[in-house]
Amino acid sequence: MAPHTPHLELLADILGVNRILSGLDEIRELGSLSIHNACYRKGRPSCAWDSSEIALPSAELQTQGRPAVLIDVGGTHTKVGYQSSDGEITALLDHPNNWFKPEQLLEGPALEQFFQALIAAVQSSAPNLPPTCSIGLIWSNQVECVPIETPTTRGVSGIVRGIKTGGYRKGEWFLKGLRDGDDIGAILLRHLRRVGWNPAIFLLGNDTIFTLFAVPDSTAGVVMSSGGNCTQIGEEGREKGHIINIELGGHLQLPRELLSNGDRFFAEMRSVPGLALEELCAGTWFTQMVYAHICVAAMLPEGQLLVPLRDALVSGEVTLTNRDLAALLRGELTDLPEILVGSREPFVPLLHALVNRAGVLSGVLAYLSVANQLSNAIRPITISLDSSMARHFSGLFDALQQTLQELCSDVNVAVSIQLVQPVQLADGGELSVPMLGMANALNLFEPETNPQR
Repeated sequence: MAPHTPHLELLADILGVNRILSGLDEIRELGSLSIHNACYRKGRPSCAWDSSEIALPSAELQTQGRPAVLIDVGGTHTKVGYQSSDGEITALLDHPNNWFKPEQLLEGPALEQFFQALIAAVQSSAPNLPPTCSIGLIWSNQVECVPIETPTTRGVSGIVRGIKTGGYRKGEWFLKGLRDGDDIGAILLRHLRRVGWNPAIFLLGNDTIFTLFAVPDSTAGVVMSSGGNCTQIGEEGREKGHIINIELGGHLQLPRELLSNGDRFFAEMRSVPGLALEELCAGTWFTQMVYAHICVAAMLPEGQLLVPLRDALVSGEVTLTNRDLAALLRGELTDLPEILVGSREPFVPLLHALVNRAGVLSGVLAYLSVANQLSNAIRPITISLDSSMARHFSGLFDALQQTLQELCSDVNVAVSIQLVQPVQLADGGELSVPMLGMANALNLFEPETNPQR
């Protein structure tokens, strides 16, 4: 099932990089069982099953612009945009998460200090925002969404879930002191009201939820960037038709016998017993995973040409970055470290195999996002994909797309996947994929119930 790779991959084969590709049926079954167990609360293996409290929109619905601030708190950066009533979106700010970090954290949850700094930065960038301007907060970690309705604000907030079970794996500084049960939206709304801001509509949810909204008429959202995740659509009870966040990339533990020698060393480096799917695919871990494979390969007779690169990495003389690895694959060598360029003959085929494997596993994740739609599709199935890995690493999207099509080859419904690009604005700003989706979600949002909180 794995896409054909034209490179000679002797080291990759010796290390067992492609071993996992022979076990895709087992991984798919594990993923399906995890989703089933999560939905019906049946034990392990399992993943998250968190309703967004937002229904999958009808294909006939038309959007109408709402003035709104769009906040995307990602694994590494926080971006903010503004949507006017005519639907035009402009960028307000884009900073690394550490830009908001005070020189010395005060006592208490770090998130309080992050939100204070964020609100001040937004008000400085857009001082004339109306006090009822709506807000969308994209939260790239696990939350249990809950509907809210107050005299001034209606929408969806999010309760922290999965602190110790894989929902908070990227380690952002503002997560310090956060606990399961904390209400992210309530914390932000409290600080907003202190400065006189009472949003008419407030939506909070995982970036995967709003990735779905980035493509009109899509029925699934998949993210493979700093982390890996996907949606499902609820089938029963009050969740029927709701978009569900399942955090599958971080919960789907891969069978140890399918891991390569490099993967096992990677797990040992991190003192963890096993690896989840996203740790072989997503950007947060990719350079560490590649480093582990270089170290193991350099100990083999066939990998002696990698010893200088291994030594440079171990000593700290050179540091791997995803940007450099992607450039190396594309053959763009001008700005790369000399030792990396000099090692490309033995290293590039190994790197190619690791990228191809990441694409195949991402394709399995995409398939699992729509698996429960295949036998009873309400319309042609379109997956909206946000993936910096697919945008930058040559061959990854091809492997993802081919794997998805092969897994769906025996179904009678059209399944397609669309890799969405962030929007580069004339003012130099960038709108992330989930920000584009959040704008659509805010424009379409109408509450289904009126609970009091």
